[in-house]
Amino acid sequence: MSKRALITGITGQDGSYMADLLLSKGYEVHGLVRRNSRIDRDAVPYVVHYGDMSDGGCLYRILEAVVPDEIYNFAAQSHVGLSFETAEYTMDINSTGVSRLLAAIHSECPKTRLYHASTSELFGKSPPPQNENTPFNPQSPYACSKLSAHHQVVGARGAYGLFACCGIAFNHESPRRGDNFVTQKIAKAVARIKAGIQDKLLLGSMAARRDWGWAPDYVEAMWMMLQTEKPDDYIIATGQAHTVQEFVELAFQTVNLDWHQFVTADATEHRPLDVWSLRGDASKIQKALGWKPTVDFPEIVRRMVLDAVENTTGGKVMSVPVKPTIPSFKGALIVTSTATARTPPPPPLNEEHAQYRKMADDFISSIGPYPEGKFKGRGIVIPAGGSGYFALGWIVSNMLRRLGCTLPIQFWYLGNREMNAKMKELVQPLGVVCVDGEVVRKEHPVKLLNGWELKPFSMLWSTFEEVMLIDADNIPLVDPEFLFDTDPYKATGAIFWPDRGRFKPTVSAWEAFNVAYQDEPEQDSGQIVINKKKCWRELNLAMHFNENSVFYYKHNIGDKDICHLSWRRLGTPYSMPARGIQEIPFTMCQHDFQGRRIFQHRGYEKLGMGIENKRSAGFEREDECFELLKMLSQRWDGQI
Repeated sequence: MSKRALITGITGQDGSYMADLLLSKGYEVHGLVRRNSRIDRDAVPYVVHYGDMSDGGCLYRILEAVVPDEIYNFAAQSHVGLSFETAEYTMDINSTGVSRLLAAIHSECPKTRLYHASTSELFGKSPPPQNENTPFNPQSPYACSKLSAHHQVVGARGAYGLFACCGIAFNHESPRRGDNFVTQKIAKAVARIKAGIQDKLLLGSMAARRDWGWAPDYVEAMWMMLQTEKPDDYIIATGQAHTVQEFVELAFQTVNLDWHQFVTADATEHRPLDVWSLRGDASKIQKALGWKPTVDFPEIVRRMVLDAVENTTGGKVMSVPVKPTIPSFKGALIVTSTATARTPPPPPLNEEHAQYRKMADDFISSIGPYPEGKFKGRGIVIPAGGSGYFALGWIVSNMLRRLGCTLPIQFWYLGNREMNAKMKELVQPLGVVCVDGEVVRKEHPVKLLNGWELKPFSMLWSTFEEVMLIDADNIPLVDPEFLFDTDPYKATGAIFWPDRGRFKPTVSAWEAFNVAYQDEPEQDSGQIVINKKKCWRELNLAMHFNENSVFYYKHNIGDKDICHLSWRRLGTPYSMPARGIQEIPFTMCQHDFQGRRIFQHRGYEKLGMGIENKRSAGFEREDECFELLKMLSQRWDGQI
């Protein structure tokens, strides 16, 4: 009879390699998968169970149903840098989540063997080489959460007699590594630079030293730990440490480029506290289990870069960088301009039009270059000022965290009339930072800043280089971070979503803006994804049109057309999911490039506190939205 294993975090690097290993050994494999994971449950060779480490009840139910022989726990918020911005979420998943899992094992399947993924980050600033007896000295919220989990597993082994092992794995890499880890960031940047798609690679300190191994080797060690007679904890490492700079040098050498020409130091990439040197001593596992690594450091770098090249250029390592034209992508509209500003322009219809054109032309000529170093990373902005929109923002931010989104979130509002200390306190545990647009306005003056104007203003002056705007009345159904990694976004730097109609040639905006009419969908401004570095001029022009809305809104329908016409005026392409909206009561449902529903923009009959909220047939997770409103009403009276 084959063994049965449950893998948490099965869609991640280690979980996927563990699934491959166990299936090759004849195991019946089950995987714990978050509901928002992009996975086709009918296409994978294992049994999918939807659940989350934040939900103890589901862990009990799954263990009761599966009764696994072995559990491999990889589920975690595993990014060290992000843990400084999402400390409470990190602790809940990485530490309290393990408490829930241990309780469920003790109750439902106490004979199950558990492998728990600990981390070399536990050692922090303890000098290398680090072994099983080296004192722990964590330096990040991530490391603190994993230290708590480590002690819980060791404690459960002693208190309950559980067969539970902790693998203190040092850094281990592969082409399946997440894009937000420095090794994959380097590998993909090298591939994109070689292909002519990217110009520079920004990195923090390149002096940090890490013990980098090959992930499939480490997964083999983890499996071996559960095949022993007695449970124990082991260091998994190569014993060799290398700097980030060494990784960079080898990566660029793989494609015959000089790294000095492309790598730029960026102080904003530094963490509040950093660990400078980790090197493991794996003598114990080598002696006890006979494990040893099989792939050395240069080969790890080479494999990661070649895989990135394969996925960037179809396997062709180009000898000369070539700036590509915008390709087509399945499920995406790449909207390019057949004509932008017409030269010479047709005569204006009247003096007012002439004034609009001159204002826009003068502003375009005044836009400065993108401010290198001012913005960094990815994040979400939600205009959520005022009691009504704050309540909606509360729903959206909670949903994002429940869906596993770890991106930093900013609530933007306008002065004390829209946000008070109590409201900020309520969303702080979600990792939400509240930004007063009136304060930012003092540094970046604008003529007008109201509700519609706040959208481009928050995107323009948020701290993020890549920014996703989500309306407070727009409920996400998946973790939307993946949109930043889609090919249409990478090609254009902008994703807009369709509205109900199409632009009409009779709208006076075409003449007022001096833009040739083009038949294309109107845009819904409920969700927008922008790379500010790529679209700096376009976003600035959108802000100009909005702050002068007393003129420009006479010719269109507010903020959504303003963004569209900014891109059109400058002749810049953008991407848009090909599938149109799906309408349900009060709501426009929006989709990704695969046609999957990912947003529910409830523009009418908005949800709120202290009112009778109407139900919308077909609205997913509606009960959860109502439950979150109830939770908020128990904590806040709705007063500002």
